[in-house]
Amino acid sequence: MANIKRKFRQTVKTFIPHRFRHRLIKKMILTGVAEYKNAAVITVALINFRKSTEPEAFKIQLKNSTGIHHLDYRLTEGQLKLYLPYNLMECQEGDSKIMLTFHDKKMIVHAPSGTPSGKTEFFSYSRHFKVSIKRNILIQHKFPHFAFDRSRPVPVEDIETNHSKVQMTLQGPLTARKMQLAFVYPNHIRTIENESHDEYMFTAMHFDDLLKGEAALYLLDDDILRPLSAEGGAVMDTLHHHVVFHNHNKHLHATVNPHTAALSAFESTMQADTVKMTFTCGSDPDFQRLVIVDVTSKEERIVPIEMTGGTATVGVPFQMIMDTQSRRRFMLETGTESPRRFLPMVDNLEASDLKSPEQVLFNSAWTTAWFYRRKDGQLGFKCRYPILGRAVTDITDTDIAGYLSNLESFVGCTPHLAFVERYSGAVHRVPIKETFTVDLKGIPLTSLKSKDKTIIDLFVELFDTGGEVIRRGKIKYLESDYRKDNYYSWHEQMDASGTHHHLVTTTPYDNLKIESFLIPVDIQIPAHTEQKDMNMWLIGERYDTAQDNGYALFSWLRQHASVNAYYVIEAPSEDYQKIKDEPHVVTFGSQAHYDVACRAGVLLGTHDLENLLPYKAARGFFHYEDTLKVFLQHGVLGRKPVEYDKRYYDLPFDLFIVSSDAEKDKIVAGRMGYGDDEVAVTGLARFDQLPTAHKGRDILLMPTWRDWITTDAGFLDSQYFNRYETLVKNTRLNAILEAHDVHLHFYPHYRAQQYFNAEQLAHGPNVHFIRLGERRVQDLLIEHALLITDYSTVSFDFTMMGKPVIYYHFDSPRFFRNGKLRPIKETFLGDIVKQEEALVDMIEHHILNGFEPEPRDLSGIFKYQDHNNSRRIYEAVIDKIKQIGH
Repeated sequence: MANIKRKFRQTVKTFIPHRFRHRLIKKMILTGVAEYKNAAVITVALINFRKSTEPEAFKIQLKNSTGIHHLDYRLTEGQLKLYLPYNLMECQEGDSKIMLTFHDKKMIVHAPSGTPSGKTEFFSYSRHFKVSIKRNILIQHKFPHFAFDRSRPVPVEDIETNHSKVQMTLQGPLTARKMQLAFVYPNHIRTIENESHDEYMFTAMHFDDLLKGEAALYLLDDDILRPLSAEGGAVMDTLHHHVVFHNHNKHLHATVNPHTAALSAFESTMQADTVKMTFTCGSDPDFQRLVIVDVTSKEERIVPIEMTGGTATVGVPFQMIMDTQSRRRFMLETGTESPRRFLPMVDNLEASDLKSPEQVLFNSAWTTAWFYRRKDGQLGFKCRYPILGRAVTDITDTDIAGYLSNLESFVGCTPHLAFVERYSGAVHRVPIKETFTVDLKGIPLTSLKSKDKTIIDLFVELFDTGGEVIRRGKIKYLESDYRKDNYYSWHEQMDASGTHHHLVTTTPYDNLKIESFLIPVDIQIPAHTEQKDMNMWLIGERYDTAQDNGYALFSWLRQHASVNAYYVIEAPSEDYQKIKDEPHVVTFGSQAHYDVACRAGVLLGTHDLENLLPYKAARGFFHYEDTLKVFLQHGVLGRKPVEYDKRYYDLPFDLFIVSSDAEKDKIVAGRMGYGDDEVAVTGLARFDQLPTAHKGRDILLMPTWRDWITTDAGFLDSQYFNRYETLVKNTRLNAILEAHDVHLHFYPHYRAQQYFNAEQLAHGPNVHFIRLGERRVQDLLIEHALLITDYSTVSFDFTMMGKPVIYYHFDSPRFFRNGKLRPIKETFLGDIVKQEEALVDMIEHHILNGFEPEPRDLSGIFKYQDHNNSRRIYEAVIDKIKQIGH
């Protein structure tokens, strides 16, 4: 039947011209929305329908979180009017969808071409909705965390303004001192605190966060928005904006526009270490300062302007603007008692007026820099550092050969190949040239090591004439065949401590590294390591932790199973001190560890099995290939791609633990290459220890890492560091926490801990820094009422306990640059925000709401919501042992 329909459509397209076909095809086009007392009316134009069409031929259904509802409609004059009762929208969560059928055939609704002639938004009793088209009619709940009370507008008798504040005199008293003035834009809400102590007066003073465009004005009391109404209006000029208050349909609105200055001429020259800018402006305001704002960090730098007969001249040091990581915004500030900042506009200038890119010598490198016209017409600036080409082309035994290119762009610089131990930062450098060969036997690799088992990364560094490193980057191997458990060459070095094994490997990004492990001189390797004991299980997490699925399973096995389960952890770690006296806990690298690692038939880890073994987890090392390898997981998969695909291993996992059928079918089996019998749906072991009754009262801030941050300088200059540093120092957030006696505990990712500390983050008495190892992660999750994270899978633990989560997605495009495994709404079960103020709004909302979560369907994430996950994992491993015949 499908083939017959397809052939018929193709025949129609072939023999009937388009100008006739479009007169025959039935179409539905959304034309507008009207608001009535108890219902919204959505009008759909009917194209190419017969005038005699029976009304009974149509069926209209609304699908939302409360179910599927049939809607009334009326057919009149080529239009279908759909009646959407407000009571169907007041209790629903998320978006709704209206589906239309004609004679039982699903119809596609089209958006109008050009600008819609009718409204596309409406209010129900207390909610605001937007109507859009995606084959069906979609009804999106705007501002779901606010209620609109439009039946009780707040009358404003008078509006007075000056440069720094707007003061509104109200006809009646305020119902609460803590009300806020809300600017409600089409897609955003910006709020300003009340600074007045007079109950008949509202005073707003901080306008920096206003957005361009028209906004309806409301008073925000708790989560309820009441519109303001006023007969007259007012005008004000703030530091950044020109604001016009006016009446629109009996409600008070504000039109906000930034101050702009159209430059009639602009010249720039790059000289010495300064960018000289000369410009004129037709309006000729008295500019006295150039303000350079880092868009990411909001840091401002100010340079004085010299005005001569209407012409402005300013010299900007290269250091202020030569940054390829951040975007800069320029503002011209007047020097009056009420200063204003103008955005320099160059949209009326020719592109040639801004000059072509110039090369300047900056930090010993020929850097390309230029001014340009941004898409919004403002003056912009870009710079591009030269690229240092580098690669390793060949690895033969202990020789590493490679090349450098574009060295001529770096003046007076000398290149080195740097060997850097990952944990201590100890470094050994070797001078190199454009083509080089380095013999690893001549590198003191053993003296770099801070641990018996460690990683040494390779970098190319450029030193200027003053001995400063001006460029540092990892070096790739062009012939890389990345596997977690392979290597390209292997050699040994012996010293008084034992035998050091050095293996040349690559990272997932093909960057070269050396993995090194020591077999101490006093270690006795057990005999017959090929004879694996399938009743001996070695379990671990990362080298230094005992608070995840590994330790949870180990604890269960020791109490409920007859297998000989051992747990491995490094002695220096804080978690080791907590569990070192427990039976079968072995210290990493000890004789006991070698005894178990060489004999254990089953290896179970939450991360790569390198964390469990004192030697390389690869074929040929103590019969590693004869072990049963089980991946316990660190979290629930479904967000960004991870590095545990089957193709990344010479010897992949024999059993992969997941939490739901969807995780198994869509991701691990569907995308990561594992077979159906290699994946077990059991749930995670640590979920067994999660209570459902303990709610707590405080807030936990626990972000994950960013894999693109590779250096200390890169971290401190990153948006990631800046966002969390400014968040914990946010004045309004700290005031909210103090007012409600709520504490926020910041627990950075273990790789970010060194950059944060209690002193640095000390801003208010209710914000606290938690050091790595100071508390068990699971205890923190149990004790807190609200979790703020970005993409971390610890959110699933929180969700399973029935507690709310806020996701701070300020850099989601970059974080998901390699794609997503499942749609965001399927795995991020909570509120998603992208801006700091929106996050603070959401935190306040949850505090005022008593940290009550919204009810959610968890079946797509957790197949089992009980405390039997460890038992199921144990049974799955036993079944796998039987399956492979041990």
